[in-house]
Amino acid sequence: DGKDKYLNHLNPNSLETIANCFVDVKDAKAGDTFQFMRHGYFCVDKNSTEDKLVFNRTVDLKSSWK
Repeated sequence: DGKDKYLNHLNPNSLETIANCFVDVKDAKAGDTFQFMRHGYFCVDKNSTEDKLVFNRTVDLKSSWK
């Protein structure tokens, strides 16, 4: 069916979960956007809670700096 075709085109490495990270963000709400230096632009996920923030990367920053 159409759902299977859609799932076959997803990058299996597109989900990356990084736990126990520290960010200096206060009062972040779903939809708020942030730039994490040298990592990209992120928005706060709607499933975030006060105790557990979830960020979705919207733009990756590719750096040629060595």
